[in-house]
Order: sequence, then C-alpha cells, then structure tokens
Amino acid sequence: GNYMDKLSKSILDFMTKQPNGTSCTCSIDDDWDHMADISIRDLATTVNASEDDTKSAIAYLVDEHLIEYNRIGSKAGSIPISFHLTHKGLHYKEFQHLTKKEQWQERLWGFIFGAIIATIPWLLSLIIH
Repeated sequence: GNYMDKLSKSILDFMTKQPNGTSCTCSIDDDWDHMADISIRDLATTVNASEDDTKSAIAYLVDEHLIEYNRIGSKAGSIPISFHLTHKGLHYKEFQHLTKKEQWQERLWGFIFGAIIATIPWLLSLIIH
C-alpha cells in the first residue's frame, strides 16, 4: 500500500532530514536512548504525537520496509532497541512518485483497452453488413 498516514510521514520526513541518512538511529524505548542518535521522546515531541502512537507508526513503517529495527541479542532472543531508515525509506518520496506514475499508466492502458473492446461489436457490424 502506498497510502501513508500523517504521523508515519512526519517520522520519515524527520528521519530523512538527519545528516547521516540510513545510519541515523532512533530509540524505540527510553531504556535504549543511550544507544541511539535520537530518543523516542524527542521523536514523539517533534512529530506531535504520544510515544505510544509513535511506536505504532514505527511498527507500521517497519512492515512497509521503510525503516528497520536495530536489534541486540538478549537472554530472551533478539530484541529491537532502535530503528533506522532503509534505502526505500530514505528515498520514499521518489518511490511514492513512481508508484503514482505506474498507477496512472495502468489506468490509461485500462481505458484504452476498454475503449478498443467496446468498439469491436461496432466494427464487426460494419464488416458483416
């Protein structure tokens, strides 16, 4: 899906403005602030949202492969402590533009084929007479 809510977009916009691109990390919990460039609190404040809403937007962006978690191994297995942009996330505006263009082209082709198919009976009637 290329529909994106405002909060997710704000997070991406904020992260893409950071100087070190995909290597810039943002914590996903106060406990991990010391291991990230940006704290979840700062991110939440910047995007005007609660930490909980920010975390759910982060989970959505991970699902969309726009950001990735940085994990550390613990006794409980590997746990996410922060996230960083993926290549797709860093350039999401270009990718969005691309999908819009592709959709437009598909619609156009659909329309053209539809029009051609609609004229076939008429063309046949000309030939048959």
